[in-house]
Amino acid sequence: GSVPGLTLNSNGTFSGTPTTAGTFALTVEATDSSGLTGTGTVTITISDAGSGTGDPLAVALNTLPTATAGTPYSTVLGTASGGTAPYVWTIESQGNLPSDITLSSGGVLSGTFGAAGTFNFVVRVTDSSSSAQTSITNATITVDSGSDGGGGVTPTQLTLLTSSPDLPSSGQNPVTLTAIARDDGGVLLQDVTVDFQVTSGDGTLQIVRATTDETGTAQALLSTGGNPRNRTLTIGASAGSVSATDVTVNVTGTTLEVSGATSGAIPLSTTADPNPVTLTFALQDSSGEGIPGATLVVTGAPGGSTSLVTDSSGLAAVDLQFTVAGDYSINAFWDNNSAYATTTTLPLDLTVSNDSFTITVTDDTTGTADVVGIDPGFGNVTVEWRQNGALVPGATITLSTNKGTLGTTSGANPLVTTISSIVPGPATISATGTSSDPAISPVTNQRTIQFTATDPDTLTLQANPSSISVNVPPATSSQSTITATVRDAVQNPVGDIDVTFEIIQDVSGGSLSAGTAKTNFSGQATVVYTAGSSATPENGVIIRATVAGATNSPQTVNLTVSRREVFITLGTGNTITEPNATTYALPYNVLVSDIVGGAVSGATVTLDTVPSQYRKGQHFWNGALWVPVVAVSCFNEDTNGNGILDPGEDTNGNGRLDPGNVVTPSVASVVTDLDGFGDFDVLYAQQYANWISTDLTARTRVGGSEDIEVSSFILPGIASDFNQEDQSPPGQPSPFGVLPTCTLSVEAEASLFLTATPNPLSLSVGGTTLGPLSSVSGSVTVTADLVPSSDLTGSSIVANATSANFVIDITAPSIQTVSGNDALFIVTVENTSTTTSVPVAATGTQVGTVTFALGEAKVVVPVVLTQ
Repeated sequence: GSVPGLTLNSNGTFSGTPTTAGTFALTVEATDSSGLTGTGTVTITISDAGSGTGDPLAVALNTLPTATAGTPYSTVLGTASGGTAPYVWTIESQGNLPSDITLSSGGVLSGTFGAAGTFNFVVRVTDSSSSAQTSITNATITVDSGSDGGGGVTPTQLTLLTSSPDLPSSGQNPVTLTAIARDDGGVLLQDVTVDFQVTSGDGTLQIVRATTDETGTAQALLSTGGNPRNRTLTIGASAGSVSATDVTVNVTGTTLEVSGATSGAIPLSTTADPNPVTLTFALQDSSGEGIPGATLVVTGAPGGSTSLVTDSSGLAAVDLQFTVAGDYSINAFWDNNSAYATTTTLPLDLTVSNDSFTITVTDDTTGTADVVGIDPGFGNVTVEWRQNGALVPGATITLSTNKGTLGTTSGANPLVTTISSIVPGPATISATGTSSDPAISPVTNQRTIQFTATDPDTLTLQANPSSISVNVPPATSSQSTITATVRDAVQNPVGDIDVTFEIIQDVSGGSLSAGTAKTNFSGQATVVYTAGSSATPENGVIIRATVAGATNSPQTVNLTVSRREVFITLGTGNTITEPNATTYALPYNVLVSDIVGGAVSGATVTLDTVPSQYRKGQHFWNGALWVPVVAVSCFNEDTNGNGILDPGEDTNGNGRLDPGNVVTPSVASVVTDLDGFGDFDVLYAQQYANWISTDLTARTRVGGSEDIEVSSFILPGIASDFNQEDQSPPGQPSPFGVLPTCTLSVEAEASLFLTATPNPLSLSVGGTTLGPLSSVSGSVTVTADLVPSSDLTGSSIVANATSANFVIDITAPSIQTVSGNDALFIVTVENTSTTTSVPVAATGTQVGTVTFALGEAKVVVPVVLTQ
């Protein structure tokens, strides 16, 4: 046989332009150079391209005009593109659309609606190619009554739920708001018009369904409206004279960090040696994207406050010269408001002196700073101590590390040595400089580096989830995360290596967010696959990942893009209960509905909760509430989610995976009732409130169609546990520790202790009394340390002052950041009386105490007035 228009060449290739569609079976014969022959059968299928564009079929609906009951209606639903024209429009699912409303093959919807309401239906568009492409699209049309009286149904109960109490500041994942309307008997009501409102805060609502359907629900999507500032939004809903209880949603995830200098000693600027310090501020939203055009106010710098504007990458830099020795606390705020962004590196406390004490580490092979390949690789370490630009003579430098092996731990200035490790992970190098000259004070510094495996051996590829729904244009929310994990021959994660991703089969018209990605230090590189508008066969999408050097590279993973026929909505409110004295229960419900909004009863929904991050820190009293001060947020050490402590996962070295399984649903699954609802609680020990970020996942499969919904949030606590000053809140301090590093476990912090100088604090009043409205002040230096000794820069010490005399007011800063090992507090004693003097004895009079705390470590300083 033959294929019209194609020619078989002597080298075994077909060439030409096929002229006839069809399937052709050919018998071919090949002859080698010695005259031996062989035959085989080849099947070639030629599809009918017609006038096709080669692009996948895509459908875009028009904004449908509102119909009026009793009035003839006609409108063009939308346009089709791609595939092969002409296109045929049909109704795939009638939903609640009246049967006398028709859709022509050209896409014109027409007829007369007999009643007002919201009508949902599903449209199928098919092209004219021989292997016909189809696209499924949801459509909604609103019909007014045509009268001025309004009408409609008014409920007696209205409940407002939110799919998550947290809204990522990136704006990529809006929160779903669901209003549920019921009558006095608790019966769900259809055709209730619900008015959603943002009652406080800057948020944007997109009304999905303003009128309740047969499940008694109306829905809206809450987004950031392009404003990535951290803030609290209050949302309300009403139907006629009935209002739901407001819900609050926290916009979270925006961070402001500084780099270019670490807390500690920096050299003085002089005319001969300016020693500028370049600080770079990075403002990022919850997805790690830079926020451009933002005004940052920098305080504490020489010359006073200054304003910077972030560039297109969210970065802003400033050069500072310190011409006067002393202590400086550099801080920065977006729009001069500390609430708009969280930080782990600000304020930056600097001590300006003639000393410059630096640690540099570079990989011996690549020259990369602060990233070192594991054994047999090693890093080169140089420590220099200078004063006024010159090396300090007769100085001794000592080194230590919490991971790996140093070539030497002590030597002359400058000290040059090596560092190596047989396991990957972060390591902190601590250096101390001492001089034989007693007039020269010791200096300390730290540097954190990362050990990583460098020789890839195996590659694994995963898609999560592996089955997703089509995207109905212009939506792009149906996505799957494609994760490649690279390990060496002994299963260590390989970091900082390029992985190439490509789609090698996909009829849905999907796309990848990037063609290449670098692995993180957990050995993982991720891209996002976004589904197109057409469904695929099962496992019909194939994505390939390639890593140079891996013995099993490339690897592929399969996905299915299906027509979504079942939908999950997760919802919670503002109420938390206490099943017992140590447990919180956060009520949630799940609603399962079909493609046209009908309730799906009897659906089994499986539930799962996995912490994404744990947070270290402690609460402090701000005058009204106990507020968590987060020292650092650490990712779940179980990076691959297998529940096994794999090599390289134990970041803090305590022999277990942190934070562990500390949050769980009250049931493993729920079965929806006649209204499509199922209720459950999210349970967790009270000590984890404010310290755990978790992902709640709900899955269901109905009639072969699957849906997955994820709600991400920080575990909340009951307000009454956090609004009483004399009652320490649960989780005080964080059960994971208080120091601003993920490399130290809470067990390693057990040796933490505080000392204070002076102790007691004696304040002279210059006489025998402290007069009315008079005050005296003094300073206390609080020193924090571990055994063995460690630089604790960036830790937060909180202070709580207590007065023993009702007219005496003792004040101190609520919180101060440690520089090196010290934090300075100014304590003030004031006589608040306008008429009464406070007598002071010759031996001194104690008027109160100040308690300083860093986690469980505390020191109490009596405050004494002296003559």
